[in-house]
Parts: sequence; C-alpha cells; structure tokens
Amino acid sequence: MKVTLAPGEHVIWGGRPSARIFLPGVTALAFILTGLVLAFNTISSLARDRGDTNIGGLLIGGLLVLSGMFFVRFLKGSRAALGQAARLRANSYLVTSQRLIVQHGLINRQISEEDLSRFNRTGATQRPWQLLLGVGDVSVQGGSAASPGSSIVLTSISNPVRVKDTIRQAILDRRTDLGVSIRDVI
Repeated sequence: MKVTLAPGEHVIWGGRPSARIFLPGVTALAFILTGLVLAFNTISSLARDRGDTNIGGLLIGGLLVLSGMFFVRFLKGSRAALGQAARLRANSYLVTSQRLIVQHGLINRQISEEDLSRFNRTGATQRPWQLLLGVGDVSVQGGSAASPGSSIVLTSISNPVRVKDTIRQAILDRRTDLGVSIRDVI
C-alpha cells in the first residue's frame, strides 16, 4: 500500500491477512486427490491380479464417476471459500506513528484511516483453527465502554498478540506526543 507520510510520521507495522488461511483448503484437496489415486490403483491392481478386466473396468469407471461428482461438488464449495480467502487477502493494514490505515478490496479499493489517538483499547482473538495456523484477529477500539466509538478488526494476522502489543504501544506513544491522557478521552 502506498501512503504519503506526514513530516515526522514513520511506519511502525504493515501487513495483510496471512497466506496460511489457504492451508486447510489446499490440504483437504491434497488428501482427496491422494485418496482417489490410491483407490484407482488398488482397484486396477485387484482386477489385474484376478484377470477380470470387465469387472475391474466397471469398478474403475464407477469410481471415476463417483469421484468426479464429488470433486465437482468440492470444487464448487472450495471456489467460494477460495474467493472469500482471496478477497480477505486483498486487504492490507498499515500502522504509522500517527494513523491506522486499512485498505479493502480486490477490484473496488477502499482506503480508510483513523488517528491513533482516537483509540484506547486493543485485543487479540484466536479461534481454534486460527491457533493451529498461527494467525488471529486484532481489534482496535475507540471511545469508552459506555459509549463505544470506532472499531477496526485486522483479520487473520500472523502473530496477533505481538501485533496487538505493537499497536497498543503506538497508541500510547501518539497520545503522549499529543499530550492526551486516557482520562481526557473517557
């Protein structure tokens, strides 16, 4: 993401959703293809050993038809999942010493930014599948608990706890630079 920085402003962290989000779909596809190859080889070996090419051919044909139907169904579901992952991967995030900048969109790009001094809470969340992949969601929230303000979620980020801590420190540094205390905001 190209951003013009103000004088004295510098980049603290930049990232996008991790490519690890593609791993479950790719792994499932690899298992399915491996299973199909093993089943095909087993049936053709059994038919060859028995010398029964008619039954072997029939079984192989039936297996290919069933696997083709399953594979087409799998591709339809995985296409939607891969499309969603690709759209998610098109997002990018940038934290500077003054702003949090978020860019969304594969074709229709939207860029939004918020001054760091407007935020006062950060959090990191990891669902079970995200723990396995080493990714998580980082949330940055403004306002008080009684009257919440803006909220931004950075989705599927690698090392979410480290990123959360980095953003929290950037918020504290920005507030110090502006002379704003947490009490002034709440």
